[in-house]
Parts: sequence; structure tokens; C-alpha cells
Amino acid sequence: MNTPLNKKKRREYLVQLQEYQVANKTILHMDETNFSLWATRTRGHSLKGKRAVKNVFDEGGHNMHVIKCICALGLVYFETRFGSNRYANTNEFIRNLLRHVHLESGLTLNNVGLVLVQ
Repeated sequence: MNTPLNKKKRREYLVQLQEYQVANKTILHMDETNFSLWATRTRGHSLKGKRAVKNVFDEGGHNMHVIKCICALGLVYFETRFGSNRYANTNEFIRNLLRHVHLESGLTLNNVGLVLVQ
């Protein structure tokens, strides 16, 4: 909502982001999403002369959770896992991301700003 507090927070966020851009830092945007892998038929089936029914089971399918980090150059790092995302999983992702940035991506950690997208 556009409450005065939220407007103030948005302004502070943009000011900080612009300071990073002026300092020529690489901005990394981190986001997460999940996908339900549950697939079902859209039509029922029946024997000839019987009413068509659709059987639906309660179990559902697995949820695949995806966490990614992108910058202006493209995808920097991502991880997938099944099940829900927890605090510990996010901390582990950030540690792995920073390790990847430091060792493999060619970016330097002192020249990177991380933005969490909500």
C-alpha cells in the first residue's frame, strides 16, 4: 500500500540503489519462486454407456523451489530444490552465491550490491 511509511522506505531504497550505481557497483537482484509439478487430466474417462468421472487424489505433486540471482549482464547464480524454502535454505543460498561471485564469476565482492526482490 502507499502509506507514508512505505513511500519513505521506497525512497530510501531508490536513493541507496542510485548511490550504488553512481559508485559503479554491480547490482545483483535475488528472487525466489516455486512451481507445482502436479499435473492432472482435464477430462474424465468412462466405459461406454457410463458417466465420465474425473478421479482426483489429495496428494498433489512436488513443489520445486527456485532461487536465482541476476544482474545487468544476465544470470549470475541459481539453485533449485524440492519442498518449501526455509530461512536456513536462504542463508545457505546467499553463502553459495557469494562464494560463486568471489571464485567463479569474475566479479569482486567489494564491487557488488545485493537487492532482495519481494
